[in-house]
Amino acid sequence: MGSLPALPCTTGNPVRPARCRTDRSGHDSPTRTVIRPAVTHLTSTPGIGKRLLSLIYEVLLLTAVALLAGSVAAELAQAAGAATPRMITQMAVALTTAGYFAWQWHRGGQTLAMKTWRIRVETTAGARLSLPRALLRVILSAIGYGLLGITVLWALLDRDRQFLHDRLAGTRLVRAV
Repeated sequence: MGSLPALPCTTGNPVRPARCRTDRSGHDSPTRTVIRPAVTHLTSTPGIGKRLLSLIYEVLLLTAVALLAGSVAAELAQAAGAATPRMITQMAVALTTAGYFAWQWHRGGQTLAMKTWRIRVETTAGARLSLPRALLRVILSAIGYGLLGITVLWALLDRDRQFLHDRLAGTRLVRAV
């Protein structure tokens, strides 16, 4: 009886090739056993110091945007004769800031400051954030930082060094390559 042709022993992943059982002739056995390595994450969490420096840079960048949005909103509110121009201005600044973060996190996982410090936000499964999830992260982070930085204290105690708002939103910060 003739032998079966040898099957190539590959997993389709050139980084992690499979190991195959071979027959006595040294060829791959048609009834091979493929041993797949355990899945490991190739990402790591950026340090808390790096994340706080990114946050400071973010505040500096957004100050100019907030001043512009606030000025435009104040002028429009005054021109329209609004009874509460200050509240309208504050809402415009808050919505501009929230929109900036949510859009950038949804679009590519990084704001300008995060790109500079090589930090990216993704879901815990490693996917891009949906717009609703990005908005949830904005709201939760604002609450966390507003409560005397509880989100930073949480990161010091968290086993993966993730912020509280990331845990609650199902997101994580990783080092961008």
